Amino acid sequence: RAMLMRADLALGDTRAVAGESAGLVSEPAPWADGAVLVVRTARGQVTLEIIDVAGGGARELLATVDAPYLAHAPARLPDGRVVFVRTDPRDSTDTATGELFVLDRGGVQRTTGITGVRALVVAGGNVVYEVGGADGITDLVRTNLVDPPVNLTRTATISEHLGWSD
Repeated sequence: RAMLMRADLALGDTRAVAGESAGLVSEPAPWADGAVLVVRTARGQVTLEIIDVAGGGARELLATVDAPYLAHAPARLPDGRVVFVRTDPRDSTDTATGELFVLDRGGVQRTTGITGVRALVVAGGNVVYEVGGADGITDLVRTNLVDPPVNLTRTATISEHLGWSD
């Protein structure tokens, strides 16, 4: 059984806000006051959901990821869309990478065409992602999902940035 817990630092206690008896609730990311964006994996199905962590634990299903793919590193864009890394579990190597997807608020998933993604964060209106890894070298790249991506590191020898890589 997997549990998503909320910690109240002022009171020094924790409480369960979501659970999954047959899978995982993972990768919580900020959504809005009192809510988080999560990946739920249960009974062979992967979903992206918003969970209320302030009160009743209500869930809003945003999308189901097509089998056999998994979702990682979900993050909210300022306009309410969601970005995430879609990976293929059949590639279980240390250098396995994914593809950057955008989820519109209507639930439509579309690829950005950006592949080789290992992790991402949203900073302002930009997605900053780690790309590469097959040769042990990765870079940080920034995109606003409109203009061409910009390589922030431009290094041929650094294989680890911000502690995201192995």
